[in-house]
Amino acid sequence: MRHDKKVRDGSLRLVLLKEIGMAVVADGLDEGMICAAIEARCT
Repeated sequence: MRHDKKVRDGSLRLVLLKEIGMAVVADGLDEGMICAAIEARCT
């Protein structure tokens, strides 16, 4: 993820949905937590 277009100034930025029609930009997130959440959801 570090070399993705979502990285700005070394910080990963994601657009996340709080609910339908309500998006938020999240940055400064812990990459380990993101990976753990993806793994938990995909297994």
